[in-house]
Amino acid sequence: MKTLQLLMKPNITALAYAMFMATNAAGIWGGVFPFLPFDMQSNALLFWFFLAQATTFFATFFFVSGLSYFTPSITARPLVAGAGVPYFLGWALIIGAMYFADLRMPLLVVGGACLGTGSAGFYLLWQRLFMAKETSRGVVDLMMGAVYSAVIYFALYLIPRAITVYLIPFAFMPLFALALVVCSREIDLSQPMFADEPRKNRRVYRNTLRVLYRSGLCVAALGFCTGCMRAAAIEQPEMGSYVNILSMVALLAAACSILAIWRSRDVKFNPLAIFRALVPAALTSLVLMPFLPAVYTQWLSAVFYSIYGIALLLMMIQTGQISRDLGVHPFFVYGLLGGVVYLMHDLGFVIGSAVELWGIYQPARILLALMMVYALAMVYFLCHTSLKTTIAKAFSDDSIELLALALTGKRGSAEGRSVPMGALRASESDALWDIDEPSPEAPFDETGHEAPEDASAALAEADDRERTFTDRLSKQMDAVRRTYGLSARETEVAEAVARGKTVKRIAEELFVSENTVRTHTRRIYAKLGIHKKSELIDLAQSISR
Repeated sequence: MKTLQLLMKPNITALAYAMFMATNAAGIWGGVFPFLPFDMQSNALLFWFFLAQATTFFATFFFVSGLSYFTPSITARPLVAGAGVPYFLGWALIIGAMYFADLRMPLLVVGGACLGTGSAGFYLLWQRLFMAKETSRGVVDLMMGAVYSAVIYFALYLIPRAITVYLIPFAFMPLFALALVVCSREIDLSQPMFADEPRKNRRVYRNTLRVLYRSGLCVAALGFCTGCMRAAAIEQPEMGSYVNILSMVALLAAACSILAIWRSRDVKFNPLAIFRALVPAALTSLVLMPFLPAVYTQWLSAVFYSIYGIALLLMMIQTGQISRDLGVHPFFVYGLLGGVVYLMHDLGFVIGSAVELWGIYQPARILLALMMVYALAMVYFLCHTSLKTTIAKAFSDDSIELLALALTGKRGSAEGRSVPMGALRASESDALWDIDEPSPEAPFDETGHEAPEDASAALAEADDRERTFTDRLSKQMDAVRRTYGLSARETEVAEAVARGKTVKRIAEELFVSENTVRTHTRRIYAKLGIHKKSELIDLAQSISR
């Protein structure tokens, strides 16, 4: 507990990230609602501003993700100027739109595009900084940044609006950009996730996509619904202030809750299980939307965006963990998943805006609700059911059986006589109705569980059941994990090392590079205070006694 209290003390990284989050929230709801005059927030201006901002936002994520795959050496540099220049220019153009009414539309569109590029760049750089740190340190800085950002955001309301809009680009942005430059100098670029050469480890990156796609679809579906809700609520720009406030309150509550629980026990999240738990409530709220007053839609959009903000926070934590465990560049993982999520959010906003502009309001809400229900239901199905397996079972199960007519006579007779069911031996009859009998096409591993088809299925199974001990050594290594705080991946590597497996074999089994295995081994030895495999085995045996 003392260790966590020390980690939670304010530091430059957390405070600077909080300042970025607080100032960035000023434009997060399709327009800078809290700090710009309402006469600049007509539906047309807000639509084109947000469309430009959101488009460059997800495009930057995709671009940097691809860059990290094909040219990883470039993304190893700080690149703070590449994010700071367009971010500053975007705010400068927005301020200019306040004074040049005739040029307001082009200034806001170009400013939105610059702001989207700069914001995406800063998000990627912060993610890289958090994930380059030791696991607990990086996650705590991220969570504490979320806590402080809410406090700073609410403090902005104490400053006159005319001053705040200038403070963001001329005071706050230089401060958090400078802090990012200073903190980035501490990044160890020799870590596998930075030193990795993707083209030499394509198998690892393919496995990363298999691991990511289910949780990515869940957040993307939520992003699509949030975009649609934003379009439905944008008719009243003043609602944006309440949306921002509720979003920051939800982020503050979530971060504080996680940190409070983390003080006394391990914290684990299963994104698929969280999505599964939220779907019934989300579907119910959307079904009610066409039948309740318009104010319900506006406040529902605020609730959706609050949940969406928490999901984005968890997405940063998850992508960082995947990057460390698999030795994949953080720009690739976070950039790819973030690009998909923000693309779906943008798509939802565009479709929702088109529905609002072309339809009568009440039918428009019905159509929006149907689209969001469809998106959530489809993603729920895709994340929890294999379409290929479902179709195969639909035509292989013997619940309804029609025997081939040409072979009925041969199957139903033995020497010209049909064989009644009662003539079967008891053992054969029991086998016909044994529903627990494993199917021949589902092989089983040494633990007695159905063997997954790929690594992503293995991870999904691991999330849905408690750790299974295959033998005494497995149980001993779990005791080491609980005593010394090893991560799940570090425990896997430690157990494999203790079993005498080579680095190459461990890399093949875990779908990582050999360099990543060596790094995990060094970290394990450092945490345990040992230097070789024999000491690891002795330590495991001593703890289990």
